[in-house]
Amino acid sequence: MKFKETHPGKNGKPNTSLADLGSLAPDLDPAWAEDFILALRARGVAGAQIGEALAEADDHVKASGETAAEAFGAPTAYADSLDLPADPGNSPGAIMAAVTPVLVQLVGLNLALAAVPALRDGRPAHLPLGAIASLALITGLVLVLAGAFKPILEALLIRPVLGTVAMALAMAICLSPTLLWSEPTLEFPALPALIAGLVIVPAGSVWIIRTLTDDPITPPSHPGAAAVKTAQRRRSQTALALLVPFFLVALALFNWFFAP
Repeated sequence: MKFKETHPGKNGKPNTSLADLGSLAPDLDPAWAEDFILALRARGVAGAQIGEALAEADDHVKASGETAAEAFGAPTAYADSLDLPADPGNSPGAIMAAVTPVLVQLVGLNLALAAVPALRDGRPAHLPLGAIASLALITGLVLVLAGAFKPILEALLIRPVLGTVAMALAMAICLSPTLLWSEPTLEFPALPALIAGLVIVPAGSVWIIRTLTDDPITPPSHPGAAAVKTAQRRRSQTALALLVPFFLVALALFNWFFAP
């Protein structure tokens, strides 16, 4: 009853990779296993405990010959029935702490990008009201997502297309003030603002890299796999964090030559 290839999940969403599911739960339906993993992640369960729960479910279906759905029912309901404790590292406060440096970088980006054309023209920099309003709305959205992480992720599991559309609309609403209100509100010296932005953005990347944590899901029989997965994920997360300063430089050059 082993699954030898990755199957598409519900609503066409991709499942966990073959390599991951092959080591974690080779006898579980990949679609069921992925939804079970996401349901436990939504509840803040630590990766090691998720690995144990998967291994137990896998052992059961292997011994009984049942499918996971026949043995345990819906993955979300089964995740609820286990009542596993949440990891403090997955609490709303921890999630908020993880995204704080990104919000700090947004401030730095706004300062630097407003300062570049002002420095070019020899005038003070101006920050539009729309940019300030967008930053406030994005901060509010992050607070809502951090505080209601579990129900939001569960809603995405149940209605992934609708949830994706809702998130896209939320981001569009957050960014719309930037387009609607372009009149300058705050005025400040251009050079100090540019220096501040050029310091804040890379500092935010360093902050992100220094606080990176990983919580890999590994089978109890292969604890050594955690180190490999952690190293791989840290490299990709570090690369993404370092892209932001390069993104700032590219936008600054664009603003210098093309911004009015």
